[in-house]
Amino acid sequence: MFVSIEGIDGVGKSTSAALLAETSNFIKIPKRSNNYINIIDKAKAHGVNETTLFFLYLSGAVEQSILIHEHLKNGQDVVVARWTATQAASHHFHSKIKSQDPLEIDYKFLNIIKPDISFLLLLNDTVRSERMRNRGEIVGNDLKSLATEAQNLFLEVIRKVNPGIIEIDTSLIAPSQVVKIMQSHIGAYKSSHGM
Repeated sequence: MFVSIEGIDGVGKSTSAALLAETSNFIKIPKRSNNYINIIDKAKAHGVNETTLFFLYLSGAVEQSILIHEHLKNGQDVVVARWTATQAASHHFHSKIKSQDPLEIDYKFLNIIKPDISFLLLLNDTVRSERMRNRGEIVGNDLKSLATEAQNLFLEVIRKVNPGIIEIDTSLIAPSQVVKIMQSHIGAYKSSHGM
């Protein structure tokens, strides 16, 4: 089984993925390789347009898909924080062409593994701002993304790219409770799909 955890920065994607891996015997796929990050940085430095950047981001998903496929082939469950829905939303949010619909992701064409189940973590503005300040991560575009209107646009794109995503509000619950909710949905999915 392949699970993705989506959402804007500061909602607890990485924490939840690590905790799910620790408590449910999932393999947590690491962030993308340094080679990939170097390519993205060079492309940004040379003024590559937003659509090209999005496809470069998706190339990182292809790299991760190869790793995920190997684990799935070996019968292991896999979790990843920040998969293609969040990438599409981030692209759309930072793009200068706001009127365009978000790009649809053709998983088969791009040879990217589609998650069996996806979770969208939500968080109220106050808690999210505090978390990001505590991590020292409020810079540049992050200031703009803290605005409620901006967050709503970002979440709207994630929902459009990934219809049926399961939403969990993490504002008032501990990470362990978030993971228990995920485990319940994962158990129901596995049961209904004979896994």
